[in-house]
Amino acid sequence: MNAFLSALEQEAGLIAAVACALCVCLLIWAALLTRRVRAVTPHMRHLVRDMQGMSAAEMFEAHLANAEMATRRAAEATGLAEELSRRQRTSLRKVALVKYNADESIGGNMSFSTALLDETDSGFVLTSIYSLEECRVYAKQVVGGEPEQQLSQEERQVLEQALGVGRGAQGA
Repeated sequence: MNAFLSALEQEAGLIAAVACALCVCLLIWAALLTRRVRAVTPHMRHLVRDMQGMSAAEMFEAHLANAEMATRRAAEATGLAEELSRRQRTSLRKVALVKYNADESIGGNMSFSTALLDETDSGFVLTSIYSLEECRVYAKQVVGGEPEQQLSQEERQVLEQALGVGRGAQGA
């Protein structure tokens, strides 16, 4: 035992240096842990706000319920977006209008043709021809960009404009 104590006495300086080095390492480690705790503390406060008096398990279950509700709402929103996208394909989005004088004795471009088409280039061309004696309205169906009836010059012009509007919107 005396040999052990004399060995300790001889290496006391080394033991003190190692102990000091360990203390410095422990201080650095404590500083790093304190820094991490300070970084996490605001997040923890955010997680536990409005949950005073709850156990950790109750808080976890409350957050899990919120996450499940958010997942359900996201799924509902996705379904709604898909439904809106489906409906949009059949909405009349390509529109053009041409006004003109069908009766040379009347000015003011009182007659018109308008084309209303959906994403598939289907829809109709509506024409109103105004004269002093009467006003006539015609509707001609268009499927896939092709009219089902013969079109007048103005109706062809307005259909081409509507088809061009659609192509321009898709290319933009």
